[in-house]
Amino acid sequence: MNLPVEWKDEPVKILRDRVIEQLKYNYAHDHLEDDEFEKRLDIATNTKSKKELLLTIEDLPDFTIDEDKPSKKTGVSINKSEVSESESLVHVFSGTTRKGIWNPPKKLNVVSIFGGAEFDFRKANFPPGVLKIKATNVFGGLEITVAPGVNVISKGVSIFGGIDNKAGNNYDGGPTIEIDSVNVFGGIEIRVRE
Repeated sequence: MNLPVEWKDEPVKILRDRVIEQLKYNYAHDHLEDDEFEKRLDIATNTKSKKELLLTIEDLPDFTIDEDKPSKKTGVSINKSEVSESESLVHVFSGTTRKGIWNPPKKLNVVSIFGGAEFDFRKANFPPGVLKIKATNVFGGLEITVAPGVNVISKGVSIFGGIDNKAGNNYDGGPTIEIDSVNVFGGIEIRVRE
């Protein structure tokens, strides 16, 4: 990894923060396994040597910090690397939670029977285009949290259930989530949080 020259001239404390951000980014993009990430993070957190700090990231892919910062307009990130086409999640008397930094696929199929799922998209790296969610909730539900500036289009059929969409879909240029659902004694709650 070739870091900008000015990185090497920075105080250890600032360099440490930048190295930790690089490690987090590469872990979130599956360039590091769990144990390798933890090992390198431990070294980066505890070392006082610039050389040792730089060694923890020298074999990792570069990323341009400016490109990977959340958009000022929407506050969210778009995934510029490889994106999965689809993922299916089935919950029977169980559930799934996704939050923090994660990479959703282009299409999510979610079935919840006496269970549920919680997706927090505030730090997610959105796929390019529209992220589609197909949800079936029977005595179950789906909770979605988005940052301001994310468009959420929700449609579906509800029997003794419903969809509560507080996000709206009037943000020009913001990422879009499109939800198509069937809710029987269940439902979907979509909320906006900073």
